[in-house]
Amino acid sequence: MRKPPLFLPVAGLCVLLVCVAVPPSARSDEAPLPDIGPAIRVESGSARDAVQTVRAQRAGTVVALVAKVGDSVRKDQVLGHIDTGQTSLQMETAKANLEGTGTLDQMYWQYQAAITTRKEIELAVRKRTAAKTRLEHAMNMENFAEGQYQAQRDLKRVQRIHYDHYQREYENSFFRSPIEGTVKEVKVTVGQSVGIAAHVFTISNESKLEVLVTVPVAAAEAALRAGRLPMRAKTGGSTVWATVAGVDPPPEPDAPTRTLRLLADRSDAEAGGTNGSVPSAFNVMVPRGS
Repeated sequence: MRKPPLFLPVAGLCVLLVCVAVPPSARSDEAPLPDIGPAIRVESGSARDAVQTVRAQRAGTVVALVAKVGDSVRKDQVLGHIDTGQTSLQMETAKANLEGTGTLDQMYWQYQAAITTRKEIELAVRKRTAAKTRLEHAMNMENFAEGQYQAQRDLKRVQRIHYDHYQREYENSFFRSPIEGTVKEVKVTVGQSVGIAAHVFTISNESKLEVLVTVPVAAAEAALRAGRLPMRAKTGGSTVWATVAGVDPPPEPDAPTRTLRLLADRSDAEAGGTNGSVPSAFNVMVPRGS
């Protein structure tokens, strides 16, 4: 007897568990399509024109705007930035500290010398040509040298953390376009102070459709790793592959679901529909995650 589909309620969602891999059924000229593995089928919200908001990643004063309304921009293209002077200095200082290995090398060779000395004295003690007290002293010196060397290694790990932090802060000073498209709005001016998450640009792309789907956290993480997801109009038609453009911040940190933003070519979506028009909603196959 054939079992009915198993619908799992997840925080107000109703998803269909599909315990089979989803192999690529078509090929793209852009990149190979991924095999997303065991998946859940999730109904999307209404498809809409692709419009992305660019927000400040850190607070500061806007010192440069290099894009204006109407400009065509590439994905990840710099649109402007806030003052980078302090973060640039902090990043360069942290980089210099990280790359300076003189003390670490010195501690390493002192440790190796202590090991060699201890081994030589061990041999002398076995031959009864050296007192055991000398061996005890050599062992203490080896332990001390090892501690000094390990302390320098720990310091390098801390310096790596500092450098990575300041590098992220520096990169977060720049406003970048999240998609390829056209600048629709510039919401700031040079000299203006902005806070974290301030709306600074709006980018639109009429050739793309944005599709939103709400999924469990594990599925959202798996979708980001997959990069592209298959979807089909609710009314039927052929499969369309959409790019995972990002995940919206949850309303609360411990929320059980996340909203995925998918971008699909409008022409593909129209061709994949049943009447040559853009479908109003899609069934999206999302990796189940672990």
